[in-house]
Amino acid sequence: MRLKLSGLLWGLLGLGACSGASVGADARGSRDASPRADAGRRGDAARRGDAGQRGDATPRRDAARAGDAAGVRARDARAARDLGRDSAPRSDQGAIVQEPAGLEGTVAAHNAARAAVGVGPLRWDPALAAIAEAWVRQCRDSAPPPPDRLDGLVDHNADRSAGYPSYVGENIYGSTGPTTGAAAVASWLREQSYYHHDSNSCDAPPPRSCGHYTQVVWRATTAVGCALYRCPGLTYAYTVVCDYGPGGNLNEQSPY
Repeated sequence: MRLKLSGLLWGLLGLGACSGASVGADARGSRDASPRADAGRRGDAARRGDAGQRGDATPRRDAARAGDAAGVRARDARAARDLGRDSAPRSDQGAIVQEPAGLEGTVAAHNAARAAVGVGPLRWDPALAAIAEAWVRQCRDSAPPPPDRLDGLVDHNADRSAGYPSYVGENIYGSTGPTTGAAAVASWLREQSYYHHDSNSCDAPPPRSCGHYTQVVWRATTAVGCALYRCPGLTYAYTVVCDYGPGGNLNEQSPY
């Protein structure tokens, strides 16, 4: 049966199938967040820029030579900065990202899926990454069943929007074995097969959903920050949390 996507119930949970045929095959689970009534809480964002410094020229020959030397040093410094920028990790669209170990390629994986449906790229947001990091390190388990929730998987951060200038969406992925940010995104993208853009509907069998996928490709979302952490006491111990700004899955809107 095809289900119409509703605003507060875009499918709270997507469960990935076990993979591998051998004993100890990796089991995976994931969650997406749905908007809450207080989703509009906003905080202040500080913006800072570095001011350029300029020196005064002097008519004296010695001073001129010193100025020339200073100019060479400044030019070399600019070249070094440019080299550093050129060698920094970038998404496919060229935006500089700073993904930590284990999360390399996470932004690129998002942006490849977004490009496939004609929406713009995401940028890596350190503020969102800090929110995700602070939360996942608490290793808070979800409440036990109802059947649409996984026991042993990190729960959602109900306060993730506090202090951020927009509503923050959230996808959570857990694995019983070591994982990566790119693997988490690949799991969320498997929900695309259940989503029907023409009718903005999802026919995923419970407890699966389409909400992780729709957040990945949500047109109005412009930034993502993720964290990877191992929570030894949980069934799905290896956890990836990605937070999104502005968050998606709002009301009955189409993601793109």
